[in-house]
Amino acid sequence: PTEGSELYHSVLQNGFNFPEKLEDCINAQWEKFDMRKKPGTPWLTQDMINRILDFEIVLNAYYPTISDIKLSKFQKKVMRFLSSIRYNKKIYRWPYELRLLQSRWLKYRQPEIEGF
Repeated sequence: PTEGSELYHSVLQNGFNFPEKLEDCINAQWEKFDMRKKPGTPWLTQDMINRILDFEIVLNAYYPTISDIKLSKFQKKVMRFLSSIRYNKKIYRWPYELRLLQSRWLKYRQPEIEGF
């Protein structure tokens, strides 16, 4: 939110603190915020965060990263096929099958967290 806007004042009232200086952006709190992993945004409920993370799992499976050289073409096709049903019908909640596939069978990496 831009400074001075209604949204800006609302997030401040909800307990959110913006970084004071540029160097503050590299501390652990802001790294989590940037990666959307437990971002510390008091206006988001845990259910909202779970919905975001569920969507991210479907999106990452639908568009598997090309930077993960451990994924074979076959594995990428399987992930894309399974996630396409959810992605095209906009069913993002509780993607247990994708989560299982990404964490166990494919050992899916998250380049945004682990690097390339």
